[in-house]
Amino acid sequence: MKKLFSIACVLACSLAMHAQVAFQMDLEVSGRAHWGYIPMSSTGITCPHEGGIAFLNLGGNNTITGGPGVNLDLGLRFSDVYFIGVGAQFEANFGKTKASLGMMNADIPVQVMNLCLPIYGVFKMYFPVSSDATPYIDLGVGGYLPDWYQLKADVFAQYPLDIPVDSKTKIDGDKIEFQSDKGGFYFHAAAGVDVNHFQVSAGYELSTASDDTNTRLYHNVFVKVGFRIGG
Repeated sequence: MKKLFSIACVLACSLAMHAQVAFQMDLEVSGRAHWGYIPMSSTGITCPHEGGIAFLNLGGNNTITGGPGVNLDLGLRFSDVYFIGVGAQFEANFGKTKASLGMMNADIPVQVMNLCLPIYGVFKMYFPVSSDATPYIDLGVGGYLPDWYQLKADVFAQYPLDIPVDSKTKIDGDKIEFQSDKGGFYFHAAAGVDVNHFQVSAGYELSTASDDTNTRLYHNVFVKVGFRIGG
């Protein structure tokens, strides 16, 4: 992450010496969708069962998830063509998956909510074709902080679930809340158009998540609508 910001600063300083520079802030709202198979993973939550222990596992099904987000990009615009800066995105994702609790209950429908905060370096290149409409490309690379999850299922309130020792997991009736141990990699690529400071774009988003020694890739499509200040 530090190397990325250092490279961005060097490029910005180099361009600033040879170009007209202006401050720019982009404030956008976004929506994203992800569909595909959710691999099975262990939550570490257990339940006493017939002299033994039943483990609560999630996933093992195909599903669609997604939700809204808010993006804020701050940086410098050079010669009305290049934008280099940093950005942050607060996003909330919603969907459904399934869970299994050992042999006690093998098909539990679960509602999932996920909150995530990617932070990234951003580069945009504008292609002026008229005084009103300007197509552009948008690239962002960075990472995200450990995200927060809420799982909800009526069945959870029916069993004496046990939380792992030293875990930040919380169980409140039919809800289970926890935070990931660490974040991951984030990337997006989009194409859009700027019309009199209003911006609309659509593109692809990639994020990663680690589960023990496995790294999962999540592929999203998204649209953004926003307003440009400055530039």
